[in-house]
Amino acid sequence: SSSSCKPCRVDTFAPDPGATSCLTCAADASTRNMTGQTICQQCPAGWQVHGATGEKACESCPAGSVSASAGESCTQCSLGRHATDEGKRCAPCSPGKFGNTTGQSSCYPCASGKWSGGTGHANCSNCGAASYNDEVGQSSCKLCGKGKHGKPDLDPNLRVSEAAACDSCPNATYSSAEGLKDDSGCNECAPG
Repeated sequence: SSSSCKPCRVDTFAPDPGATSCLTCAADASTRNMTGQTICQQCPAGWQVHGATGEKACESCPAGSVSASAGESCTQCSLGRHATDEGKRCAPCSPGKFGNTTGQSSCYPCASGKWSGGTGHANCSNCGAASYNDEVGQSSCKLCGKGKHGKPDLDPNLRVSEAAACDSCPNATYSSAEGLKDDSGCNECAPG
């Protein structure tokens, strides 16, 4: 009787030459659409296996998702983080930016009137009384300048410029300090 060797099908392998049967690749590995293989390969970091046995292929992680090591499934980045390094890692949002949903491929700049200090913020904070932000993507707020004070009853969403957030000290008063919360910090001018 004669025996003939047949190559293993796609996504199956025979580790030893002359083996009489083929083994199925693990769920996280494939033969990358090739027959007659002696090993199965895991997808590299930033990629994942997709498809059923016999049709498996490596595909890059979707936007906002990562796989840090070979053979890992892609997972979405958490709040305050975004995918970077070609889908291999999640990085925290930088100061002045935020990530308010999971699976972000980039972070968004804070709007004017808002800020975020430090890294990894899911949201931006409103500028406080006696401060404002007239630019987007800021990591701190600017204080009302000398001779001015904050408008204590101002809607925090309107602190987008010094003119909107700050008033001048009343007539015959001054202040050499910045960031006064209200006009009680303005001093009377000396006579003369």
